[in-house]
Amino acid sequence: MATLLQEFRQCTGIPITSSIHLTTSLSPQVTRTLFRLTQEALTNICKHAQATTAHLELTADLDKVYLAIADNGQGFSYHQNASGYGLQGMEERVAAMNGDFHLETAPGQGCQITVTLPLQLSR
Repeated sequence: MATLLQEFRQCTGIPITSSIHLTTSLSPQVTRTLFRLTQEALTNICKHAQATTAHLELTADLDKVYLAIADNGQGFSYHQNASGYGLQGMEERVAAMNGDFHLETAPGQGCQITVTLPLQLSR
């Protein structure tokens, strides 16, 4: 994750702060999903947000992991801009793992994506 954030900073010039507090190891499936979600969110920030800063937060408790990615960009009206596959793909990834996906955005208000995934996946 640290490498992904560093590459984002170097390629875009957009400063991104992070707060990562994990006291438990994550399964490969959860790790891969968090990485892909972060990758897609950063791609969206780079391509669409016109942001000047971003922040990533990653924490876990006994049974869930929480990921939040926010930017101070232009935001958008989700119902008017739902044509892209990036957000839809993110929502589908989270749903496939029985997680929760939440998006907060509005024109001129930036964007925040919040994801909660269970640490123990049901079979």
